[in-house]
Amino acid sequence: GHTADAQQMLCELAEQGVEVAQSNCAWLYYKGHALPRTVNATMRMLAVRRMLERAGQQGGADAHLRLGDMDWYGHGRTPNITAAAQHYFTASARRSQQASFALGYMHQFGKGVPRNLTLARRYYIKSGNRDHFTRYPSHFALALLAAQTVVEDLMILSVQLLGGGVEAQSIFLIPADEAQFAAMSCGIIGALVVGMMLLLGTCSLMVSCPEAPRDRPAPEEEEAAQRRVPDIAAWLHVDDAFEHVAHNPRRGIGVGA
Repeated sequence: GHTADAQQMLCELAEQGVEVAQSNCAWLYYKGHALPRTVNATMRMLAVRRMLERAGQQGGADAHLRLGDMDWYGHGRTPNITAAAQHYFTASARRSQQASFALGYMHQFGKGVPRNLTLARRYYIKSGNRDHFTRYPSHFALALLAAQTVVEDLMILSVQLLGGGVEAQSIFLIPADEAQFAAMSCGIIGALVVGMMLLLGTCSLMVSCPEAPRDRPAPEEEEAAQRRVPDIAAWLHVDDAFEHVAHNPRRGIGVGA
């Protein structure tokens, strides 16, 4: 049909050196089209790589991006992250947004390149500075990178306070991938939440703690105090009587006075 004729014409243009045709022909080879049915998966991936390498030699950023993906995942050969990084560098220099995002990730976790959070941030910004579908993922990656920086600083500070050395920091505090970073962040957040709950619980107990009861007098002392009250009243009454007699000596002291 016409599809087979179009595929044949496209691959002929690729053989003639047309860069766009070479990239499209590589995609056809990857899907298993425009090749004899006797070609196995390994030979098919070699044909894809050959077409992409020819397209990359002519300045195709997309071709280097696909070559980097093939080296990363090991299509047609053993995975080689360092070789993938080289292809991503070339594609990023030719304004590939996806390659810049991949380099940001690799620098963030030290995959195939030295770990450098500053370069990771720079590549994430580069991947999202234009209207491209990597714009929102890059903003999200920048937020995670900022969170990672804060979490690592807190953990390094805690290790330093506990007397840990550089080896402990490099082994336990630097995440190797996003899964380890997520686990480390959850641990830090959980510890902070537990600490805040303990602090609030302690403060609430201190505020609601009742005052210590005062010492109550013994029962014997209470009875003595009750007996002393009428005695004092009687003495006051006698004093009033003597004062009345002093003013009226003829009447004396009597009950009816």
